[in-house]
Amino acid sequence: MGVFSDFLVQTKKQFLKDLEEKKTEEWTVVMGNEAGDLDSLASSLAYSYLASKLRNSPTVALVQTPRTDFYLREENRYALTLANLDPSSSELLCIDDIPTSSPLNSSITKFVLVDHNTLLPAFRGPGRVVGIIDHHEDDKNHLDAEFREIERVGSCTSLVAKHFQNEWTPEANVPHE
Repeated sequence: MGVFSDFLVQTKKQFLKDLEEKKTEEWTVVMGNEAGDLDSLASSLAYSYLASKLRNSPTVALVQTPRTDFYLREENRYALTLANLDPSSSELLCIDDIPTSSPLNSSITKFVLVDHNTLLPAFRGPGRVVGIIDHHEDDKNHLDAEFREIERVGSCTSLVAKHFQNEWTPEANVPHE
């Protein structure tokens, strides 16, 4: 296991524990779009890691692809392998890891959306969208978010890197994975 793998495993474990104990007020859930393409996956994982490490903000990436369907996204499995992660996605927090007894729409107070800019109805509740980083057309939702970085570029992942560029210094010790 590498640094990034350890981070994902520990973050997932702590988040699920806090979710079960209804102690999620400090957590931010970052999620890509429903399609679960590589840009969504990379954007959400990168944002989660960088926010957690550079800002000391508990942030977990939620992959909206059920673990049972993850094999359908071969490009994601290949990218995970290149990053020294389990291609079966075991380190990731997938939508089907969320217990039905603790739905996110009643437990989470903060969401960051990457690679899309509208929170799906299944997640709506007392929580609010605090940030959006996207490269698609602006749906003009969540106008009260703390940040809305919507720019028509090739990939959302590049916008996530740009979002953290001032804090992402060599001293930040971000692993190569």
